[in-house]
Amino acid sequence: MNNLSFKMILQLVDRVSDTGNRIAGNMERMSRRTQTAVQKMSNTSNRAMNRMFDPARLERGINRYEQKLQHARSRLMGAAAIGAVVLAPVVRLGKFEHQLALFGNIVDKTKDQLQVIEAELRQKGAKVNQHASAMLEGLEVLLGKGLSETDARIAIESIGRSATATGAQIREMSEAGFAVVDNLKISASSLPKIFDMLAQSGKEGGFELRDMAKHFPGLTASAKNLGITGVEAVAKLGAALQIAMKGAGSPDEAANNLKNFLSKLASPEVVTKFKKMGINIKRELDNATKNGLDPMEYMLVRIHDLAKDDKWIIGELFGDMQVQNFLKPMISNLEEYRRIRDVTMSAEGVIEKDFKRVMNTNIERAKALAIALDTSLNSGKGLATVIKGLIIDLTGVVAAINKFTAANPE
Repeated sequence: MNNLSFKMILQLVDRVSDTGNRIAGNMERMSRRTQTAVQKMSNTSNRAMNRMFDPARLERGINRYEQKLQHARSRLMGAAAIGAVVLAPVVRLGKFEHQLALFGNIVDKTKDQLQVIEAELRQKGAKVNQHASAMLEGLEVLLGKGLSETDARIAIESIGRSATATGAQIREMSEAGFAVVDNLKISASSLPKIFDMLAQSGKEGGFELRDMAKHFPGLTASAKNLGITGVEAVAKLGAALQIAMKGAGSPDEAANNLKNFLSKLASPEVVTKFKKMGINIKRELDNATKNGLDPMEYMLVRIHDLAKDDKWIIGELFGDMQVQNFLKPMISNLEEYRRIRDVTMSAEGVIEKDFKRVMNTNIERAKALAIALDTSLNSGKGLATVIKGLIIDLTGVVAAINKFTAANPE
């Protein structure tokens, strides 16, 4: 190779090397810049991530959300409380209006006449702590069974008061009240005295007034068939039920035992069995009634005397086990029966005393408040205006809760 060629090769190598050096330098600078950029991105990302998942920041966010949620819950609870207070009397008013309209159809009353009856029921209901709807139900029972409207409107107040005092249902108390008036021939104005007597009788034994309310319609019908009527009949039946409890496992059983005895007392079967013993029991009972004696007590005494000589006499005369379950304790406790009967006859102010005691309970106080709200809402004045505003506010609260729920679905 000559010198010229060698020099040309050296020059070419130098040029290529220079270009390579420049390229290498550029690559190195790009590498440094890339590293710097990546480092910056990394630092920025770390700061963002650290900021995003910072424990203190997260806790502050959670607290803010919980506060909003708690606020929503509080508003919801407030709305529910308002709804309970506001909507309940509104619903009761609607039901009563419907009930009163149906009542008007049955008794054929005009709108003005129904308004008078409604005002009277609300006024009496407030006195005895019963809702107007319950008082109307009692009135429906009395009129439906045939009691005159005048007597029914007299009776309903004492019925309502007795129901409150004893915890009995107005419907059952109304049925018992009608049975006393219709079967035992007692005036409606005497019902306060009658309920005092029955309540006192219940205190003397285990057969309470609310139990009597359930069973008196049937018992008074049986007593009527034997000629047992008047105020004294109430005392006798009440006392007999207390003794009947001694041979029964429940008030229902005791009442059924007494009812069976009254229905079988002068039945052809029993009359025939007495006749075989040489006793004309039917004539004796007729004579006892004519002389003003109680046929039930007369029969009890007669059986008591017969049982002294023959302990099997009850079973021979009455094959019905229920009648036997009544008679066995009864003839053994005749003096106790008479004591309860006499105490019952002298009862006075018993219901009023029990009523005052019951009215001192929170349940009856709350009921009194509900009755007052009903009356105010029905009047169209006083609280009615306030309630209307509360309903509007309640609607706004519910709308706000719906809006918050939509904005915070999680």
